[in-house]
Amino acid sequence: MTTPLFEADTLTVRARNPSGWHDILRDISFHIKPGDILGVVGESGSGKSTLGLACLDLLGSAFHISGTRRVKGHNIDTMAEKARTAIRGRTIGYVPQEPMTALNPGMTVTQHLAEGLRHSTALSRQAKAERIGELLQAVGLDSGPHLRQAYPHTLSGGQRQRILLAAALAGKPDLLIADEATTALDPASRDTVVALLKAQAAERGMATILISHDLELVARHTSSLLVLRGGSIVEQGQTATVMAQPASVYLRSLLALSLRFTPRAPLSLFPEQAIQGAEV
Repeated sequence: MTTPLFEADTLTVRARNPSGWHDILRDISFHIKPGDILGVVGESGSGKSTLGLACLDLLGSAFHISGTRRVKGHNIDTMAEKARTAIRGRTIGYVPQEPMTALNPGMTVTQHLAEGLRHSTALSRQAKAERIGELLQAVGLDSGPHLRQAYPHTLSGGQRQRILLAAALAGKPDLLIADEATTALDPASRDTVVALLKAQAAERGMATILISHDLELVARHTSSLLVLRGGSIVEQGQTATVMAQPASVYLRSLLALSLRFTPRAPLSLFPEQAIQGAEV
């Protein structure tokens, strides 16, 4: 039996506010194996991004985490700090949701991608330059000197998003967590990115957690699915099965909304009372 790349068991995340502690995620359990693409969907505020950060062990001291998180069978919470830090970028890559704030305004594109290659000590300067060109081309960007020396503020939103993806892939992670990584992209660029993720899965077994509000994208390109509502899993399973036979009013509502509105608009359901008393 293949050991999961990542697994969570009853993962709960709590945060403190003026009225006390409250749950952001409750009893989240799932696993992802090499080559899998797991979709995580839900309306805005459902806990999708918090789940990604919890998997990366990037939540700060204001949060309390319980449950178990394992990477390649090793419990993150019992690792030494150095080992926990080493996971990020090497074992797990991350594409954050906001490219403008994630990129350093004082660093060029080349410098950002070189940072992703910092662990590749065996590469010569020339080999690193060639690798940077390959990464830019892989995400559908020009690899010429003009873009390489560009700063984030001179790039479009779609270009910045693809630079973040290229930087995350630079370290050849076993697992990529992509938080709304296709939001700012046009359809052709979105297809390029998804094809790249699938190629990485086929060629070297990279797994992906694809956090998205784009249900059509998730339905077409993921193998399994988590549906979050209010920090809890309301549906879970193989994507084709869950999408074909949604068991909850919540997912049926999300699907109905995705048909009526553009898939790039963040999903936000009608008020809670609209489905109060219904099966969730």
